[in-house]
Amino acid sequence: MNGSHRRQRRPLAFRLHSLLGLKLSLLTLFVCLTGTLAVVSDEIDWLLRPAVRATATDTPATWGEQLAAARRAYPGHVITFAIAGEEPYLATRFSATDRSGDQRVIYVDPAGAVVRGEADWISVVSVLRALHYLLFAPGDWGFFLVTSLGGVLAGALVTGLITYKKFWRGFFRLPRTAKGARVLWGDVHRLIGLWSIWFVFLMAVTSLWYLGERVLYRAGVDLDVPRPAIAEEVLDAMGPEVPRPLPLDSLIARASVALPGLSVRQLWLPTEPESPLAVRGQAAAWLVRDRANGVEVNPLTGAIMAVDRVEDMTPLGRWVQTADPLHFGDFAGLASKLVWVGFGLLLSLSALTGVLIYLRRLRSAPSLIRLRFLGPLRWPSLVAVGIVPVGCFLLFWLPGTAADGLGAHAAGSGPVGRWQAEAGADRSPARNDDRPVRWRVRLCVGCYDLLREAALAYGDAAGPDPAARRRLAGDANRLSAVLPPLSSQEAPRRLWLVLRDWSGAEHTVSWPLFEPKTD
Repeated sequence: MNGSHRRQRRPLAFRLHSLLGLKLSLLTLFVCLTGTLAVVSDEIDWLLRPAVRATATDTPATWGEQLAAARRAYPGHVITFAIAGEEPYLATRFSATDRSGDQRVIYVDPAGAVVRGEADWISVVSVLRALHYLLFAPGDWGFFLVTSLGGVLAGALVTGLITYKKFWRGFFRLPRTAKGARVLWGDVHRLIGLWSIWFVFLMAVTSLWYLGERVLYRAGVDLDVPRPAIAEEVLDAMGPEVPRPLPLDSLIARASVALPGLSVRQLWLPTEPESPLAVRGQAAAWLVRDRANGVEVNPLTGAIMAVDRVEDMTPLGRWVQTADPLHFGDFAGLASKLVWVGFGLLLSLSALTGVLIYLRRLRSAPSLIRLRFLGPLRWPSLVAVGIVPVGCFLLFWLPGTAADGLGAHAAGSGPVGRWQAEAGADRSPARNDDRPVRWRVRLCVGCYDLLREAALAYGDAAGPDPAARRRLAGDANRLSAVLPPLSSQEAPRRLWLVLRDWSGAEHTVSWPLFEPKTD
């Protein structure tokens, strides 16, 4: 009975293994190769771009010194985020926006706080990582397609072990070289599969986790550590003079006292009055991402707002922080990265040898060239790994393809109190659909740092409608607010910008949107 059941089950497992490994082999191979390259994308960037290179030193400049150097070199940029190089040979990266609102990266050598240069946001690192888990596609569907391959890996692993009878005997069985190419590739395929069991398992589990995590996030469940905001009453008590933030190194010192042993790896710099300084990095816990531990500090008073320790997290919270190091293999520097690269290449070779076994069985070389072995998935696979990445890269990634920083629809510009401002939108607010309109505002350099609040609202010549007021969010070069679309028949036909300083005084300016239609 058991033998009969096993004979019936094995062909099914074999067919499933062939289906998963063969028909989806092109997409699987593409994702495996791009993921393998993404693991060492920093190192590839180091080879190609001198600005990324840093000088190893035992006495690096402080975070405050490096930030000051970056700001001196690019005074019009707004720096929002900083991350230390993963290795001593990698420069500190400061993410910023320029006056047009475009994203930039400033590279600073920690040895002496020397600014190495700046570049746009398209780099080897960003391209490889986005190609790997997004296929360059906007939205989530590219991410869902890639992470769903975790199910393919899991299915191939289970069916492969079922098909390979007494697989535990094959770990040290060398490939047979005297029995032809088909037997050789079959032995290589099985040997790679056995030694990659742990790696395939990790990739499958973490990929499926990313898929589930994104689904939960889209459903309104955020598993990441929330960032607190400075209370309104605390900010209200800071006026009427413009409060000045404390020195960065002083704030980091306070964070280090609140979380002893913190090795600072990332800084989330305040971009709005209510934003704290997030000081994040590694501490006592092992195998967690660099932002797992951290301290939130009020930059105006130095008060500690929150302390996040991995040891205090729930098992689910601990797993959230561990999935990334397991998937990308960056937990032990270049050594662990190279191990992940090696097994990533083996996994890619496993997909390729599976195809070669099938083709040797058919003795059909044209099937490889024409990809006939993919069956009905040939064209969807080609679209997924060819047309979609190339098309999305040209449409959404290449510099110069994006619209102007304020959008295609300009509202106007002019003085607001003692400041200067201009506004625009991504489209006309009078279009006949229900889609909201994203308005963008650009203030004069340094002006946003002097304000308590900035908001937009529709209104008429008498003033803005208080019920329609929306607060501007973002950094000083990329302030935006979403307002509903307007009908050309509606009475409110002006866009109002409201700026409130720290004394509570409000300053306004308005621009006409369109003239109402009259019968």
